Amino acid sequence: MTFMVLTLTGCSFVNGIVQQHVGDLITKDLVLLNAKSYGKAVAISQRVNVDIASNNFSLIQQVEIDADEIRLVGVTHFGSPFFTLRYQEGGIESTKMEQLPEAFRPELVLRDFQFAFWNVDVLQKAYQRNGYLVIEDGLMRVLQKMGEDVITVTYQKVNRLNGRVLLMHHKLGYQVIFETLDVQRLEGE
Repeated sequence: MTFMVLTLTGCSFVNGIVQQHVGDLITKDLVLLNAKSYGKAVAISQRVNVDIASNNFSLIQQVEIDADEIRLVGVTHFGSPFFTLRYQEGGIESTKMEQLPEAFRPELVLRDFQFAFWNVDVLQKAYQRNGYLVIEDGLMRVLQKMGEDVITVTYQKVNRLNGRVLLMHHKLGYQVIFETLDVQRLEGE
C-alpha cells in the first residue's frame, strides 16, 4: 500500500514537473504588447470557446485596456473565475483556478487575444524582433516562423470585433473561437 501511494505521488510529482516544463517552453518566446499600443481605452466582453486535445470548454472573457495596463478575466458561465491577469509593461500578475493544468498560462490567453485583435502593423514590429512574420490578407492573419505557420486567425467580418473569430495554434494543437458580446469605451481616457 505504501509503495502504491509513493508511486502515485511520484507520478503526480513527475507529471507536475513535465507540465511546468511544457508551460515554460510555451511562454519562452512569448510576445506581449503594452496597453498603449492598442490605441483605445475599451472594455470588451466575449464568449470564448476552446478546443484542445479533444476537450471543449467555454468561458466569458472580459478585457479592459487603458493607457497603462490590460486587465483580463475569464469566468465560467456560472461566474466562477478561471483566471485573472493584470499586465503592465514589464510585469504580469495572474491567478488561475487550481484545477487548471500547470501548463495553462493566462499570459497565453492574452497573447492569443492580442494576436487576434491588435493592429497588424503593431504586431509585425513586435514579432519581427523574435524572428516571426505576420501576414494579413483579407479576412485571414497568419503568424509564421521559419516559413511554418504557427497561428492562423480567420475573421468572419472586416470589423474584427463583429462576428466570430477563429484562432488556430498549429504548434500546440488548439483552437479558440471568440465571439464579441459588447465593446464599451472607457470613461476618462
